[in-house]
Amino acid sequence: MQMSGSLAFSLREGDCCSSEVLLKRYRISMQKSGSSLPRVELEELGPSMSLSLDRTREPDKDKWKHSIKVPKAAKPKKVKNVKTTDLGKTVGKFHLGRQDFHQIHTVHHGASKKKKLAASAKSAEVKPEGAVPTPA
Repeated sequence: MQMSGSLAFSLREGDCCSSEVLLKRYRISMQKSGSSLPRVELEELGPSMSLSLDRTREPDKDKWKHSIKVPKAAKPKKVKNVKTTDLGKTVGKFHLGRQDFHQIHTVHHGASKKKKLAASAKSAEVKPEGAVPTPA
């Protein structure tokens, strides 16, 4: 892909109030050279403009305040604990209170099952001789 044209904007500052913006358009031409890189030449094309501010006047205070006022509906509401990464992905955090593990149904494996069996066997041994065993 080859670039064929260019626009150049430059700022020329003068006195305290007189500054100009210069607009120029150039054609880029690549010429053959003795090295592997081409020789680049710029040729000024078309109209060039010099933009300057003619006069300034401060706006009315009331109109200025009214024009810069942003309505509440236009302002985005801050969402807590939500961030956006550099790639634009939204990442959020949520917080849980302390959990009571006695209220939560958890699966018991291995050692706790053996402890329950040992405790029930021990209680069966302690029962008096005349007691009738309860069906389980």
